[in-house]
Amino acid sequence: MAGNPAQVFFIGAGEPLSLLPLQAMIDWGCRVCGVGVAKYEAVGRGVASIAAIAKVAAIAAAPAPMAPPPHPLRELARRHHIPVIALRPGRLAADAAAIRDCRADIILVSCFPARLPDEVLAAARYGAVNCHPAPLPRYRGPAPLFWQYRDGAEELCMTAHKMTAQLDAGPIIATRRMRTPDGLSAIEINTLLARLLCETLRPVLPAYPHDTPLTPQDPARASYQSYPQTADFTLDTDWSARRAFNFMRATECYGVPYPCVVRGRRRALRHALAYSKHNDAALLPRRKDVLRVNFTPGTLVATAA
Repeated sequence: MAGNPAQVFFIGAGEPLSLLPLQAMIDWGCRVCGVGVAKYEAVGRGVASIAAIAKVAAIAAAPAPMAPPPHPLRELARRHHIPVIALRPGRLAADAAAIRDCRADIILVSCFPARLPDEVLAAARYGAVNCHPAPLPRYRGPAPLFWQYRDGAEELCMTAHKMTAQLDAGPIIATRRMRTPDGLSAIEINTLLARLLCETLRPVLPAYPHDTPLTPQDPARASYQSYPQTADFTLDTDWSARRAFNFMRATECYGVPYPCVVRGRRRALRHALAYSKHNDAALLPRRKDVLRVNFTPGTLVATAA
């Protein structure tokens, strides 16, 4: 990476999927000419809460009673003397001039909480590359990890693709996959994905865009999902207990209960404790606040909401 002539402007958020790749690029000797963070950072992919999404505008508009805590990505950039630009999600077209002033060859995006307009995509010599935690063209949209876990996906995936006017639809540069263990939390998932992203980017950045094959996405295979709604947290007992367990663990950070029919009665679950591949009634000692739910197959043990 030390011989890489490209200058990279990095846009991200204060979570592992931004922090670890930026630190890796610094360690590789990549020339990072600037870092962009949202002035009022909304919720990041995979670590969001629905309540937080609803409060973003109110928090941004309200006067702060005290100084906000340091932004992790901003602090990382400043420790390495990299210029930081506060990007305004509602006025990104106007912020494009500040990015152009950094004279970037490539804009690299990971976990920025807003769609980038054409003015920003054109602010670097070779355009922008997005890092999307899903097997594109499937699971386009702002919350791909939620929908993959809801569908019972067995693997995690990182896709680097060239950004175009259509969200998550640009040609694919590189893809990497990994199988994951059961019971991961959102922060654990994002940390694993961040490491996978570093593996994806290291061979790509020195050569991009020269000698870098681009693979167009197949529109016939594409799917798009927006932010989840409360009803999307409902558990279906036709799922396996393993699928329900992993879905709850991965999405618990949203702070939303999980409706489920338990012995003919509609209940709400809060925290997944364990599961069995078999319908095992003696999975854990009985407690008043713990429910055992039979799935197809298996038993899920979870606390009641």
